[in-house]
Amino acid sequence: MNKFSRAIMLCAIVAGLFYAAGTITAFLAGYEWIVVLILLAGIGKAAALFAPDAPLRNAFLGGFLMALTAVWTQGLFLDAYFAANPAYRVDEVALGLGPQSWTFIMAPLGALVAGGISLAAAALVRVLVKIFGKRVHG
Repeated sequence: MNKFSRAIMLCAIVAGLFYAAGTITAFLAGYEWIVVLILLAGIGKAAALFAPDAPLRNAFLGGFLMALTAVWTQGLFLDAYFAANPAYRVDEVALGLGPQSWTFIMAPLGALVAGGISLAAAALVRVLVKIFGKRVHG
């Protein structure tokens, strides 16, 4: 993995698994977006501070992997997810696909957005470090 931090990628995947577990069990009910933003910002900060060779690339890939892992894990346990979160239950989706198929097909698009958010967080941290020095993390 040329200039990719395996530690950041592994942490992102584990974060995605924990997020998925929290949503499948409805533990994070009502706080999903806040938790996702915190996780993506953390991945971006970690990439900016601990992957100096390619921080933006690491941030994007980390955010992408975190979201993809979370959504695909939710898709694997979609019945349990719908049982715990009945407000999100869907029986039919576009193109005559089932909800599980739709989840697996659409996950990469959402993961691209998540990667972009993580990349933006890493860029912001880099700017703040240049302005304020190493005091930004602490």
